[in-house]
Amino acid sequence: MPPEFDLLRRLAEDRDASMTDTLDAALESLRRERFYEEMAASEQRLRADPAARCSATRGNVGAVASHQILDVIAMITGMP
Repeated sequence: MPPEFDLLRRLAEDRDASMTDTLDAALESLRRERFYEEMAASEQRLRADPAARCSATRGNVGAVASHQILDVIAMITGMP
């Protein structure tokens, strides 16, 4: 059997779950990782360009809240 299959089998045993459930969990984890990486990259782009940050929130009722959310994310992640 391929080593990937054995790895999946061992991970499933460690989780006391089926191989299908373990693969689903791994895929979901990768999806979330990509989502947060893309969100962080978007936030960095907005923070790097104040004009874009303003235009991204201009006209929105939640503009102030959007800025506050970015500030909280920066505080949590330690990123300016």
